[in-house]
Amino acid sequence: MTDQSSPSDLTAPEPNTITRGGEEWQKELFDVMDSPIWIKAFLCGPCFMFELASKIDDHVLASCFGGLPALRSFYRAKHGIQGSVVNDYCLSTFLGPCTAIQLHEEIEKRGGN
Repeated sequence: MTDQSSPSDLTAPEPNTITRGGEEWQKELFDVMDSPIWIKAFLCGPCFMFELASKIDDHVLASCFGGLPALRSFYRAKHGIQGSVVNDYCLSTFLGPCTAIQLHEEIEKRGGN
């Protein structure tokens, strides 16, 4: 039997939660153009978001409603990476493709979810 989370089991970090003293992102935000997946992130954002949600074992519907800020916050909190929900939201809103690629590369370097 597989351990599947229902949408009600997924919780996002509190909006004012700031992770300090945790790990840094392993890939810089603007160091994403050397990744071969940048074309997919820029040209097919919804497909790329679906892929990100499945890689971090997030409920795929949560990625549709919460989007990239929710995925980034969830992953960052799960792995103790420095930052805040406000920072996740701002980066995802104004630098969406770069933020999505950074998250993808982080998942790949950490070996999955």
